[in-house]
Amino acid sequence: VLLVSDGDLYFSALYLALTGLGVVVVPCPAHEANAFGRDYLVARTHPRYVVVPIDPDSEEAVVARLPNTPYGVFAGHEHSAQLADRLASLGVAALMFTSGTTGVPKGVLVTHGNLIATMQKNIDFQNLGPSTVELNTLPITHSFGLGQLNATLAAGGTTILQPGLANLGRVFKVARHYNVTSFPTTPAGLALLIGRYSEVFKQSFASLDNIMVNSAPLPPALAQKVMDLLPLVNLRVYYGLTEASRSTFADLSGADRGFLNSVGRTIGNTEIQVDPDSREIYIKGENVSPGYFKDCSEDLLLHPKGILKTGDKGRLTDCGRLIIEGRLSDELNIGGYKVDPLEIERLALTSAAVKQAC
Repeated sequence: VLLVSDGDLYFSALYLALTGLGVVVVPCPAHEANAFGRDYLVARTHPRYVVVPIDPDSEEAVVARLPNTPYGVFAGHEHSAQLADRLASLGVAALMFTSGTTGVPKGVLVTHGNLIATMQKNIDFQNLGPSTVELNTLPITHSFGLGQLNATLAAGGTTILQPGLANLGRVFKVARHYNVTSFPTTPAGLALLIGRYSEVFKQSFASLDNIMVNSAPLPPALAQKVMDLLPLVNLRVYYGLTEASRSTFADLSGADRGFLNSVGRTIGNTEIQVDPDSREIYIKGENVSPGYFKDCSEDLLLHPKGILKTGDKGRLTDCGRLIIEGRLSDELNIGGYKVDPLEIERLALTSAAVKQAC
C-alpha cells in the first residue's frame, strides 16, 4: 500500500494499522519537491492500493473513502504474489525511499525487526515514557521523524505533529501550551532557533528535557551554544542511515561532553567496523536493513552477510566512539591528494570571521 502523508495524525494511525496487519507500507510525502512523489512511487512499486488525502468534495473515483478522515483509497496494480512472498519471507514492514542524492532513489527494505530494534533503542537512550510530550516537526515519511513517532507512542507518551518550522510562532506557542519535554530536530533547525530566536526558544521550551539531533553532523560549536543556553537539557545525537537507523548514540551534555565531534557509541547488538584502507564505515546488527528494492521487475538487492557498507568515512576512537569524516563519493582528487570538502568546511569554520561554509 502506498500511503501518502499530509503530515497529519491520520497518516500515523493508518501507518500503524497497516503495518500491524502485515501490509508492506510505502510512505510517500504529499507536497515535498523531491524525486519520489506519488506518481513516481506508484510506477516504481506497483502498490495494490494507494491511500491519499483527498478533497471531500472531490469526484475522483475511489475504492472507498475512509470514514472520519480526509483519506480515500484508490485502486493500484494487480497483486504480485511472487514479490509479496519475497517481502514476507524477509519480514518487510515498509519500503522507505531515500532522497537519491547519489543517484536513483533507493527503496530501503525496513523489516518489523528493524523497526522494533530501533524503537527500543530510542526509548532506552532518550528515557521516553508516559510523561514524554514530544513536538515532532520532522517529515514523518522519513526514517528520523517516523522513528521518533514510533518510539514515543510505544513508550506511552504523547506526540504533537507540526509539519516543519515555517510557522515558528505556532511552534513556540505549542511548546509553551503543552509543556513539551522532547524535541527531535536537525542541525539546520537548531541553528535557526538558537541563532535568531534563542530567548524565545528558551522561554517557550522551558519544560524541555531532551533534544535529539540527526540528518547531518552537528557542528561542535553549535552543540556548545545549545548547552550554554539550555544547561539542564539533554542534548543527544545519533548516527545511522535509513538502512541502519540508530546505529550509534551520543549524549553530548552528559557522558560524551568531551567528544562533541563524535556521534557516540553503539548500543544493543549493533557492530561497527572501519575499513583500514578506505576508512569506510561498515555496520551489522538487528537495526540493519536486509537490502534494497529497485522495482517490481528486478529481484531484491540484499546486503552480503547482513553487513551495510555505508559509503561514509570515519574512525573509531580508543574508547569506541565513532567520528564521521565525510563521504567516499565526495572526495576530490587534487594533484593526487584525496580531499574531502567536509574537512575544508570544518577548517574554515574554526575562524571566528566565518559564519557559514559550504
